Amino acid sequence: MKNPNWLKLIFFGSPFIVLGVTMAFIMLSPPTMTVSDKINAVLALLAFCALIIALFQNAIHTWLVKPELNLKYNHKPPDCYMGLLPPSFIEEQFRKRYEDLRLSIHQAGNLINQSSDPQTIQQVSECKLEDERKLQSLDSEKNQYQCTEYYFRLRVENVGNSKAEQVEVFAKSLEEIEEKDEGETCRIVDKFIPINLNWTHTSNTLQNSLAQGTEKMCEIGRFIEPYYIPSDVRSFLELKENETAFWFSVGAQDGLLNYIISPGTYRLHLVVSAANARPKEQKLKIVIKGKFDQDIKKMLEENVMIKLLD
Repeated sequence: MKNPNWLKLIFFGSPFIVLGVTMAFIMLSPPTMTVSDKINAVLALLAFCALIIALFQNAIHTWLVKPELNLKYNHKPPDCYMGLLPPSFIEEQFRKRYEDLRLSIHQAGNLINQSSDPQTIQQVSECKLEDERKLQSLDSEKNQYQCTEYYFRLRVENVGNSKAEQVEVFAKSLEEIEEKDEGETCRIVDKFIPINLNWTHTSNTLQNSLAQGTEKMCEIGRFIEPYYIPSDVRSFLELKENETAFWFSVGAQDGLLNYIISPGTYRLHLVVSAANARPKEQKLKIVIKGKFDQDIKKMLEENVMIKLLD
């Protein structure tokens, strides 16, 4: 919350308050007090007030002047952005496909040589011919294909009255939601390890500063075309042939694939904080249908929904 206005009024009106108290003291002081005594008493009061302000000026300043962070999300461009994956990514995916097909062809050849069952030999030979056909067509596919992906981003804004330092957005936990007629049931996604999200156009999870009245974008995650999803990811998530998955944009990506989620409804618990600001928790609802479309309007309206909850 922003600093209440009455706190600022008290702070900036304190000289007038001291002056009023001093005048009241002079007017209400006993008649027996001499002018010299009254002056000394007033000076002592002013000195005491000055001492209090000097001792606690940093605390008072921090109390009244501080950043306040808030998250915003718009389910439309540029917060949702369609782009192309770099050629290096496509090259790597096709390299894996080459290796998988060559291994499959080699294993099929060994099985044919070792088997004496005509039916088995025929079935394996058909599979081997199909893999050889796929291998021959990979080069032309690689040259013609461009991989589309969708990025989704949060806006982190500083609505306080001073600069925020060392700002970060922490993904605290992830819940999977099952919506039923009688209500919804939630379960914690155990494989999701709490971790910081990346800032846009960088791999950093820490933003050095955020000036008051400004905002910067932070990555939530992305979709890629189902065709380019690695086979180990597809197998781990048990994805159907044309289903896509959602990659969280996090600071570290380990081999447990805990930063990738399959189609479903989720609630992501976020904490935005800074070295000199109070942490703030907000929730993000993510609905993934699993379908992928080159039309960004259709993609955002029908296949994915992301909403910042109150």
